[in-house]
Amino acid sequence: MKTKQKRCLSKRIAILIVLIVIFILLIKYFPGIGEESDIDETNGANEQNIEFSDDKYITAIQQGGEWFLNNQNDEFIYYEYYPFEQRHSTTSHALREMGALWSISKLSNYLDDERYVNLANNGIKYFEETFAYNEENDFLYVTVTSSKFKLGYNAFMILSLLETDYHQKDYYLEKLANGIVYMQNDDGSLNTFFFSNRS
Repeated sequence: MKTKQKRCLSKRIAILIVLIVIFILLIKYFPGIGEESDIDETNGANEQNIEFSDDKYITAIQQGGEWFLNNQNDEFIYYEYYPFEQRHSTTSHALREMGALWSISKLSNYLDDERYVNLANNGIKYFEETFAYNEENDFLYVTVTSSKFKLGYNAFMILSLLETDYHQKDYYLEKLANGIVYMQNDDGSLNTFFFSNRS
């Protein structure tokens, strides 16, 4: 019972933190909600001489992109950062990191910035090492997690590759897509884990 209460309390604290962050962002980017304030267009970028757009939405996109650039590690990116402790988490979440890879790949085209191209290529290279080929059915799947081969991995890799000029792009797109087709049922639904009945 105590464990259940602790989990409930942890969820409440997490929700409270999320609400506080949303409130702070609303005040910062929508001055009409709170006290009048201007966006600091050089926020965190003074040393790099990055010029942010005059448009607050474009600025938010640019600053979000800078977060990715500032949170790279030797493999790709860190999954989490604890600002009050000023340290990165040692945990990871492959599917969410692949979602970040898609965002980074989109940014590389949207902002036409070589830094995102390089980071996207690093991300693809990182996950590419976990690609496995199913010869019998002619498809690729991603084995970044040892026991759960999620269909979502194929989807995010396809979305990311579409935004790049990565070598072997066409081959990977075809074989990853073959994996998605292989997972489709007669009624159109998809099985969400390769080689498993999990849903």
